Amino acid sequence: LGAFLGKSITNKPKPFATVCSVVFCAPSLLHRGSVGEMTRAIGLATLFALQRTGRIRRLYSTGPHLSAILVPSKPRQPFPPIIGGNENPWKYETEYEDDIQFQMLYSVAVMAFAGSICVGNMPLIPTWIGSMAGAAAFAFVTTLKSAKGDLARTMGMKVVAFVQEMVAINSELSVLSKTSVVCGKIFDKLMVLDRKHSIKDRLLSMLRWLYEKISRAANQVQSDIQDSGDNDIKETSGDNNNGSTSVPLNRLNEFEKNRPII
Repeated sequence: LGAFLGKSITNKPKPFATVCSVVFCAPSLLHRGSVGEMTRAIGLATLFALQRTGRIRRLYSTGPHLSAILVPSKPRQPFPPIIGGNENPWKYETEYEDDIQFQMLYSVAVMAFAGSICVGNMPLIPTWIGSMAGAAAFAFVTTLKSAKGDLARTMGMKVVAFVQEMVAINSELSVLSKTSVVCGKIFDKLMVLDRKHSIKDRLLSMLRWLYEKISRAANQVQSDIQDSGDNDIKETSGDNNNGSTSVPLNRLNEFEKNRPII
């Protein structure tokens, strides 16, 4: 966990991994209260997740289906397995405990959700149209009795199995409840500190000061741009006035004298 956070935040996994290992290991080994229970539960949940996700990857392998799609000469491996000679994913039922667990409705729902996200975020397509079209297309592919349908059903069921395992791990270790207890205690401590030192008021005043400073800077930049534009307009009008031609006054008087009277 520390290496992952360090690589994501600072791009240096080793120092941050050391810090996080100390932060997580010390309470789990020394603290007997809610913090120790939470850290131990998180550690066990991580170990269980790594073990069980490996089993999920082996059970719901996508390699054979991809090879059947890319190499048509390879035989197709139907998923879920055909029982009784009738290939109908909607009516699949397990006979023994070791049989592969499969639920067609959940698999279709997961793939429809994935399609709505993938196609809905594509450019040049309205989001709602892309979401509906992607959900319909992915759900339709999941119902096909072909290698593409097998691949879609395997991917959807892999996500379903992973979510089910996470729910089972949480029910075994009560990770969420222990984490909520620790978060509640931290919130209470923060509220006590806020009442003593007025931390919230100071933060609000600091944010207000930053907002006012940014607003003044933005207004100053806008006024400078407007002033420069006005100066350009004045210079342009001055150049036009200097370049204009005027008729001399004496020529106008001569024209008035020589004009015939009608």
